[in-house]
Amino acid sequence: MFSNLFITLGVELRLQAEVYFALTRRLLEGDAPVVLCEMILENWARLLKNASFVADLYVNYDCDLQAPNVLEETVVYLHKTAQLLPSTGKKNNSSSTPAPAASLSILALEGLGACLLSIYQRMTQGNSASTKSRTGVSGGSEEQGAASITTVVERKTLKNLLALAGEKFNEKPIIGLQFALEKNLISDIEDAKCIAKYVRENVFISPVALGEYIGKKKDFNQEVLLEYIRTFTFAGVKFIHCCRMFFESFRPLGEAQVIDRYIEHFSTHYIDSNPSHIFASHDALFTLTYSVIMLNVDLHSPVLENRPKMTLEQYVKNVIDLNGDGKYPRPFLEDIYYEIDADEIKIHSEHLLKGELTPESWNHLLAAEAKKSHGGTFITSPTAASLYDPLVFNVLWRKIHEATQTAYVHAEDSEILERCLSFFQMSALISSQFSLSHAFDHLMEVLCTLSRVATVPTQSYSVTFGMSSKSHYSMIALFTLARKHGHHIRDSWKSILSCMSTLEVAGLLPSLTHFKDVFTVVDEPLSVTEDNSAAPGFGYSFFSPSSWFAQSPQSTSNRKEDSPRNLADEACERTVKQCKLPLLIHTSLSIHQESLISLVKA
Repeated sequence: MFSNLFITLGVELRLQAEVYFALTRRLLEGDAPVVLCEMILENWARLLKNASFVADLYVNYDCDLQAPNVLEETVVYLHKTAQLLPSTGKKNNSSSTPAPAASLSILALEGLGACLLSIYQRMTQGNSASTKSRTGVSGGSEEQGAASITTVVERKTLKNLLALAGEKFNEKPIIGLQFALEKNLISDIEDAKCIAKYVRENVFISPVALGEYIGKKKDFNQEVLLEYIRTFTFAGVKFIHCCRMFFESFRPLGEAQVIDRYIEHFSTHYIDSNPSHIFASHDALFTLTYSVIMLNVDLHSPVLENRPKMTLEQYVKNVIDLNGDGKYPRPFLEDIYYEIDADEIKIHSEHLLKGELTPESWNHLLAAEAKKSHGGTFITSPTAASLYDPLVFNVLWRKIHEATQTAYVHAEDSEILERCLSFFQMSALISSQFSLSHAFDHLMEVLCTLSRVATVPTQSYSVTFGMSSKSHYSMIALFTLARKHGHHIRDSWKSILSCMSTLEVAGLLPSLTHFKDVFTVVDEPLSVTEDNSAAPGFGYSFFSPSSWFAQSPQSTSNRKEDSPRNLADEACERTVKQCKLPLLIHTSLSIHQESLISLVKA
């Protein structure tokens, strides 16, 4: 239901989507029943498969300075879970049931594939913005309401800097501030006002680190604390709401002296902001603020849950006479008590990360969301989403390659093997379309590793390699993709040539005299469109073991006169033949200059 609601009402459910992913990810990382985890991952896959959802997450969350990296965090979880895939049962063994861990890993792999598929389908349906991305078009023809490519890149770059600066600040504030200065995130490391504004706005600075920093006794830290409090607007705001606003923005340290410093500066700013206040003096406000903190602890601390809670009458009796020579109005104190009793002063975003969402926390998150100034709007069509596909793919490709590699190594089920191979194919086509040579090189290295061509000892090559169908499929994928998309190969030429060299040493590479006609061989053009029949759903039409092998190594096992060594030799020869190495050498003559230079250097 949520997936349908989001697809229909995406822009109206911005916060809901953020909370949904935070809570479900927390459930997945906790001790939730396997059945529930499977339902969550299935729903994730449905969402991620939607035409523009992956781009929605990236632009509207990962590139928003005030939002979490929803897509990145989702992909990281899927990647981690997919890599836990154990053996999934023997091929064609219908009685084997995947273990719970295996079922979750397969669903996680499905989720990563859904991300890849959404980009691939837009690309093959003619909606790709690859031409714009290559020429640096910043979005003049983009759908109205969609942020320009330049704007998105700038926001993401700034967010990454803020995240790194925040991480350094959390470890050691002075190092974090020096880094922020170097990256022009702050203009003056000795300006307390500048520092206060920065630590207030950088959401990657943890509430604990912030509380420690502004709570220190050093003069400069106290100046920052005062300027930090001044970033809050207290004028005309109820006293208890000011308390909540301030003390929910960081984690106060427990030492009494530090709490005193927080309250001292808070009281000063409140009085300065509200000349017509009801407090007899600064000391009276200080005392009442302290009572609010103690009341919050008494009513909500889990440490004190077995003790009787302070009643309204007790609280009123304790503080009503503390306003100098006068008294506080009872309704004023009752309002404070009921407010704290109904809604604890706490950092609500922290509780969301723990998987806790109370009605009070939800109301606070809604209020905070309303105050945010988001840089972009939700994307509502595949055409607009395609503008960001190169950026989104950069987030995905390494995790997808690694997870698919792990699944391929451990899987024994033919359907999973075909799925992994189709993911490799889609990644290759997308990398080629967007001219992402680093992604294509990484894929080539993965296939070299999976093929084991360069790692099997030469003396036992045909037996070890010849009977491994996974190695056969990987090698055919390696050389097929190298032949069809050689323009985009750079550093991985060295590994590809190493594989060819190993085949020659093992006596499996045809003699160079057999390559005399390669200059006249006509191969398929190097293009994306030739493989568009693949992956209509998840599709296996191109990278399908059955389509590559007219005869598998096992298919000749009924010939009793053949020894295992002869069968292995035949399988190796068939595989090398299907790699079409003469055509690879031929197409290398017409690859782009940069790729050719890399080939020569290799």
